[in-house]
Amino acid sequence: MKTRRGFTLIELLVVIAIVGILVGLLLASVQRVREAAGRVQCRNNLKQMGLAAHHFHNDFGRFPPGVIRNTPNLTGPRPPTLPAPFNDTTRFGEYWPWSVFLLPYLEQQAVYDRVNWLDRPWNQDVGATLVGMFICPWDPHGGLTYQLGGRQIYAGSYEGVSGTDQFAYDGVFAANRALPIDQVTDGTSNTLMVGERPASYNAWYGWWAGGMGEWPYYGTADTILGVSDRSLPNSEPQTFRPGLTSDPTYSDVWHCWSFHAGGAHFLFADGSVRFLTYGTDLRPMATYAAGDVY
Repeated sequence: MKTRRGFTLIELLVVIAIVGILVGLLLASVQRVREAAGRVQCRNNLKQMGLAAHHFHNDFGRFPPGVIRNTPNLTGPRPPTLPAPFNDTTRFGEYWPWSVFLLPYLEQQAVYDRVNWLDRPWNQDVGATLVGMFICPWDPHGGLTYQLGGRQIYAGSYEGVSGTDQFAYDGVFAANRALPIDQVTDGTSNTLMVGERPASYNAWYGWWAGGMGEWPYYGTADTILGVSDRSLPNSEPQTFRPGLTSDPTYSDVWHCWSFHAGGAHFLFADGSVRFLTYGTDLRPMATYAAGDVY
């Protein structure tokens, strides 16, 4: 008479353990593939911004302003004087950043055509428009909105590099800076133009279409950022390091970081995009004419 042999408890546990290991390996592989795809798309976003910035330069003879601030805060450091035509207050109001000027070159002409340049960005529908090019797909803060005046104001994942910090005005996208490429004497391949920095956890900082930023209200932490920025002239400069998903004290809005493992992507003034690891000293790459070549 034949006996039916079943699994012993030990054999069953071994099978479950093997299945668990295989599932874990599969999930890890899927996660790595997703992250790799996110990196590729993020890199492509920045690459497209670089091409757009150079097309803008071809048309206007200079890169777009980092952010327009045509009424300087008299209680704080004063930004450079805006060059023509951006200094024409009958044509341009305040807080319009580099990102909005690039819209026609990013296949966003319809959004660009809705801009009322004499009003501030958050008072109109341009900031209430989701533009995928300004969002890293690996950034869970990308596409967050802040409710303001009955509008959902969208946040992005990238900041124009304003230089060393917000008081130095030594970067390509500093406040009131609209730079011709021949003034980038450190070399375009050595000079940062845009870097990753997710919006704050509640989208109060990081509006892609423009914002006042922090004191002295020249856009810093909203659309532009220094690589070792500081909230006050005598405060401690920030470093390039990881950030937190939830950051209620807003300490991570002051430095570049990303949700990618190990570092963040940066666009250079020659249009190239590189992934830089945390701990890299970004200061020599942030200035356009300081003689810093790394």
